[in-house]
Amino acid sequence: LMTSFTYLGCIIGTFLASFLMDISNEDFNLPLAGCLVFSIVGFLSSLFIKPTKVHVSKNTEKKWFILEAFETIRSLKKMPKLLIALFASSFFLLTAAFLQLNVIPYALQTLSLSEVKAGYLFSGAAIGIALGACASARLLKNDKGLGLSVFTSLILGALLLITAFCTQVFSASL
Repeated sequence: LMTSFTYLGCIIGTFLASFLMDISNEDFNLPLAGCLVFSIVGFLSSLFIKPTKVHVSKNTEKKWFILEAFETIRSLKKMPKLLIALFASSFFLLTAAFLQLNVIPYALQTLSLSEVKAGYLFSGAAIGIALGACASARLLKNDKGLGLSVFTSLILGALLLITAFCTQVFSASL
């Protein structure tokens, strides 16, 4: 739940940055005031958080965390559905991060959008990723269809190829 609200805060912040720049005619004073208000509210809210007890872990920290990751993956061979879920989740997060990283340069260079409109496209991509994650979580809630991961990976690949094709057609028509 905490992670979901963190992502939600990122999505709202990304949208508000573009929105405030849009309504202020790219004057930085309004977004600056908005950021200042949010930071003050966040700071004041943090003052009411009660200290938590320190938890001492019984597990020893391993020096070579990569070996620990391989051991974990090796232990997942006994649970193939969990292994599929791990790789599907990794693929989804890698693709989502790659798309979000490249959506603003794509909007600026290929689609010739302004920086503000590129920010809106970034927000749209973030909302699409969030909706996709929620939809897949709902579809896989009852442990029916981890095979859906393969199907959705194929759809995602096809959509990326279609996007590349449409970009070529759009660029050629300019």
